[in-house]
Amino acid sequence: MYYTTPSGETYQQAYYRSQTTQRANYLGTCADNGTVAGYDNWAGMLGEPLDRLQIHINDSSKY
Repeated sequence: MYYTTPSGETYQQAYYRSQTTQRANYLGTCADNGTVAGYDNWAGMLGEPLDRLQIHINDSSKY
């Protein structure tokens, strides 16, 4: 997931997390900034159906 901050706005990015049908809790927080090791650009677990997805656009993660 990528978020492009509109021109003239304060820089923000997308933070997101997911939960699969096979897990009781959310997986780790992902970001579109290239700095979250193992979690950039995707959310979920291969082979596990996605149950929930939360997305937060801000200058820091609320998760």
